[in-house]
Amino acid sequence: MPQQFFKVLHQSTKSGARVGEIITKHGKIQTPNFVPVGTNGTIKGVDNFIAENDLNVQLMFCNTYHLMLYPEIENIEKAGGLHKFINRNKPIITDSGGFQVFSLQENSDKFQQQNKNTNKANRSEQQLQQQLSLHNEPIMFPLDQPLQLESIDKLIETISSQQEQGLSEGLQQALKEEPYNTKSCTTDSDNNTKKKLIELKGQSKNKNYIQNLVDSITENGVNFRSYRDGKKFKITPEISVTAQYRMGSDIIIPFDELLPEHVPLEMIENALDRTHRWELRSLACHLELAKECNKEQHMYCVLHGGTNLNLRKKSMDVLLDPSVFHYRRVDDIVSNEGNEEALLPKGFEGIAIGGSLGSNRKEMLEVLEFTFNYFKEKIPSNCFVPNHVLGIGDIESIQSFIPLGVDTCDSAYPTRLARHGSLIINASSGQPSTISLKGKASLNLFDKVIDKECDCSVCKSGYSIAYLHHLFKSKEPSYVTLSTIHNVRQMMIWMERIRELIMDNKI
Repeated sequence: MPQQFFKVLHQSTKSGARVGEIITKHGKIQTPNFVPVGTNGTIKGVDNFIAENDLNVQLMFCNTYHLMLYPEIENIEKAGGLHKFINRNKPIITDSGGFQVFSLQENSDKFQQQNKNTNKANRSEQQLQQQLSLHNEPIMFPLDQPLQLESIDKLIETISSQQEQGLSEGLQQALKEEPYNTKSCTTDSDNNTKKKLIELKGQSKNKNYIQNLVDSITENGVNFRSYRDGKKFKITPEISVTAQYRMGSDIIIPFDELLPEHVPLEMIENALDRTHRWELRSLACHLELAKECNKEQHMYCVLHGGTNLNLRKKSMDVLLDPSVFHYRRVDDIVSNEGNEEALLPKGFEGIAIGGSLGSNRKEMLEVLEFTFNYFKEKIPSNCFVPNHVLGIGDIESIQSFIPLGVDTCDSAYPTRLARHGSLIINASSGQPSTISLKGKASLNLFDKVIDKECDCSVCKSGYSIAYLHHLFKSKEPSYVTLSTIHNVRQMMIWMERIRELIMDNKI
């Protein structure tokens, strides 16, 4: 276990921006950094050897939901874990599957029809669940060898002792209800992902299973149908965490509930409370698994609350409480050297900022500014805690939130941009922009590479914009590979430049 999970190397004197280092079993992640999305264990169009060695992708985001459905967790485990299965040596972060499940809910034809026929302001959460539920018993992901976990009562006492009585009782109730059954457990994102079901469905073209993908949402978890064959499945916090544990993810995201924008406040409040219970159950499972067989994994909590700042504050009060968050102090790290048990995680070790951050950049910044200001009150001054913005990573957004102190963010932005005929340029200057090669004028740029300052293999090999335009118009698969290599490398170059500028106190 690394002695220190995260450390700050430099704090800018000009803003809240900082340069740091996340330390995992599979290597270090320099921050700030951009995390490309590799939903199915690969960045679309690029193999993992190139991504790791040529593009210097230090952290990749894979999706538990898709990998659970296929190739299935037990097969990944038989292969030696996710790193070995996909031939990646550097760190991996995995999503819980919550985003995809709830995106499928929003995009199902049934759910869309309900939105047309029902007044959203008057639709209660209970009514929505009743409409979605088909009252069938889903199957669970099986374990080859069921885990034998220690007493849940003892665990509850450990992580709840310093919390307010109401939260403690809620946690106990959540953990004692049926879902904590390990014999049954196994176990691209930007703002437009939820609007395109085809992105969520991976390679599947079978439209017969788009309808009714989410059957019901209960305290236990989510009952849903596979987009592949319509088969019924169930995800609970314990199933999600156990899956991520078995895959060997370096950073684990707890199971949470993501609501669409513009739903009634009562529904947001109920979902937030349930998400907190799910996250604490996820944490309980993670801590037990770490004690059973330490794989040197780390769990982030996920802050929710939509654009409601009071709910955002509530989420931070619950999830950043010292009883459930492991604040590693510098002096503790020194004194614990050589003590394996003392270095085991005792709570969440990082913060992911999730949920809806609004419908525009102004709303996003209001939420993030409030969040980072409140961090100053909640996080002890002598502790270093990494943070991550979930699902947002376009150029303009990154430029706006790096000065706040964001460490990492993920998005399908550079890969989707490439597939749609746009390329990133000028990353080395610190002010990247994009160009489109869709227009016929690009066909005349025979001697012009995308970016002469770029060190990616596409630019260094001399591929012209005219040739890439031809490949794009011809729908050649090689275009996706070449354009994605370039765009992802541009994001990595930009991150390197951002770190330099922070070190010089220019950001």
